[in-house]
Amino acid sequence: MRFSILNEHLDFFHKHRSIAFQDLISSEERESLSKEIERRLQKLSGKLPLSERSNKDLWQLGRGLSKEIPGIAQWISRSHLGKIAAELFKKNLIRLAYDQVLMTRQAEDLPYQEPFSLADISSIDPILGGALLCIEFPSSETELPDLTHQIPGYVTFLDASYPIPFPELFKMKNICCLLICFTQQKARYKLETKDYHTHLLKKEGYAFGDLLLNTTHPLLHY
Repeated sequence: MRFSILNEHLDFFHKHRSIAFQDLISSEERESLSKEIERRLQKLSGKLPLSERSNKDLWQLGRGLSKEIPGIAQWISRSHLGKIAAELFKKNLIRLAYDQVLMTRQAEDLPYQEPFSLADISSIDPILGGALLCIEFPSSETELPDLTHQIPGYVTFLDASYPIPFPELFKMKNICCLLICFTQQKARYKLETKDYHTHLLKKEGYAFGDLLLNTTHPLLHY
């Protein structure tokens, strides 16, 4: 799957700090990812159905699934997300910071009460930005998608400083998006109190201040 970044794409992204692309994933691949993500989250959830899990629970369960679901890593590679990110963020080397599933099943629970950027809620420094794949989203009559009116199959690239409207997103039912976050070659693990997963990397042997390793955070473009 090949995709070329044009100068007008770069100009738009640097002006608006976000840009949405289509044709980075097939409908069959998107449906397969949807099933694999739901199956993995249900396994992590145990006997409690996902429909009875709070949005906060689902957010906490949804970190780092690319290490458990081969289809996620395969899609990241086939869609050349790292190459696109390198061009948008003007970096020669792009490293996977983390992946996060944003799934909602209830409209009352808000893990985040206000908009935050990826830089605000990430325990990796620096965060360059992210790519949000829309897998499932309530139907919307729009030809110009934004984060609250997404179209399944679109991938929205976000600058690290772009304010993500988390309250609006978590108020919607039956959303499933996959967020891929990018960092540079030299990146460190840090304490971030707004990150629900700020202590997660300790399970992989990291301490705050450590440099990220290729074994846990592979280079996507080099």
